[in-house]
Amino acid sequence: MSLTNFRSRFAAIALAAAGCALSAAPAACQAPPGEGELSASERFEAGYGVMLTRLPIPHRASGYQHLDTQVVGSRTALNKLLDGARDRDFVDALSAARIDFDRSALLLVRHTEGSGSVRVWVETPRVDGELLIVKVSQQAPELLTADMAYYCFAYVVPRRLASHVAVVGSRTPAKEVFDDDGRRRIERSHNRVIELNLEAAR
Repeated sequence: MSLTNFRSRFAAIALAAAGCALSAAPAACQAPPGEGELSASERFEAGYGVMLTRLPIPHRASGYQHLDTQVVGSRTALNKLLDGARDRDFVDALSAARIDFDRSALLLVRHTEGSGSVRVWVETPRVDGELLIVKVSQQAPELLTADMAYYCFAYVVPRRLASHVAVVGSRTPAKEVFDDDGRRRIERSHNRVIELNLEAAR
């Protein structure tokens, strides 16, 4: 599949699943999906399930609020990530992981809930064409607790499996960050769909 066709197909996924929340062109949100375009749920259902190695990091920790959903594609990038991590079990689990970055990449899937009573899990990942789709699901009880919950799931993804990853159903809040010169800026959150490039992560 060409990169142009891939981007077109992924745009249809993001538009349908995110309700245009991440679209940089508001006018495009006003148009109905084109004929034959698949929603994220349809694309997920159309794919075939794959078994990925899930690393034994804690699934919930307060330090995850400082992490983003991302692909880590090299040992150097992993060491940099671990240097800034705040959860010891997270650091130990990833430090012990034997990842061959020439053949695989590390996928971190972040999710934030406004209540710790909401059950959060990741469905069996699926592949459709050159796209690996990872779907985060939630189930809320009738009564919610008033505590924030920060989740992270770690997977080893073979590079031959797909060229891109779409994480569906995940959300993280926007956050304030400071540049080296002290200027404050806001990093936009992601909600519903985020695209990650396995080929570029090396």
